[in-house]
Amino acid sequence: MPIKTTQVKAERYLTCKGITVYHGYEGGDIDDRLEWHFMTDPYGEGAQLFDVRELSTWEEPQHPPYLVGENDTQDNRDLWLEHREGNMVDKACRKAIRAAVKSGEITPDTTGEDVHRAFLERAVPAETPKIVEG
Repeated sequence: MPIKTTQVKAERYLTCKGITVYHGYEGGDIDDRLEWHFMTDPYGEGAQLFDVRELSTWEEPQHPPYLVGENDTQDNRDLWLEHREGNMVDKACRKAIRAAVKSGEITPDTTGEDVHRAFLERAVPAETPKIVEG
């Protein structure tokens, strides 16, 4: 049976200072939206996607204790429910992206490779200290 595929514009996530950021999708499939990946090209995919956790402005949202062992209590389950319903991850993503746009880290041409390269440069010192034997 023949199949027809139609390219569609990605769903807008937010706009800040005239720069629009869109949701990223697994394999470009509109039904497989990714939680941590975004892009500035509404028709982009793959290399266009950047991981919000690699932005210099990323702050990991606080979460309740994991429900393991003695932490598996009704109180902690209620805290996790509040955490999910409060959209804490979404709020952290929006905060990081807005700050990155305002600082110039995200521009209309930003790609995932740009963000990843900057992330690695922050994580690995440009010059490794030399060991001096003496």
